[in-house]
Amino acid sequence: MWSQPYREFQYAACDYLFRHRVLLGGQHLSFLKKLIKTRAWRDTVDTLASCVLGDLALRLPALRTKIASWIRDPNIWVRRSAIIFQVQYKDRTDWPLLRQFCLTCAKDDDYYIRNGIGRALSEYARINPTEVRRFVQDNAFAEQTAQEILRLI
Repeated sequence: MWSQPYREFQYAACDYLFRHRVLLGGQHLSFLKKLIKTRAWRDTVDTLASCVLGDLALRLPALRTKIASWIRDPNIWVRRSAIIFQVQYKDRTDWPLLRQFCLTCAKDDDYYIRNGIGRALSEYARINPTEVRRFVQDNAFAEQTAQEILRLI
């Protein structure tokens, strides 16, 4: 499905993976990374990262160290996935890990990386707004990213 020319096939593949996410294990991490890198669009990457990869890392916390290596990947979609995979975790978010990822990419010029930082921090701000506000104010993020996060708190 992933190699088909129409995006609707990738949407269907994302839906299929999401519905059967409990069948995925640690051995599927490189497969998910391959999907994220190929035929990447923001909507398919975000679905794979937040719903499928996020669920996998929540069920198998040892995978977080492997996902942590993704933050230095040259592919922007892999880096974005590392930043946003926890967006649905709420109070189970690994805040030190999220902070580390955001700081690593804080100076990135790519819109999708900055947007991913904003999305991840905005979601976590629903749980811990004081900590996110302090973090954003104490660190050098792109002005637009910082404004967007702080506006929502």
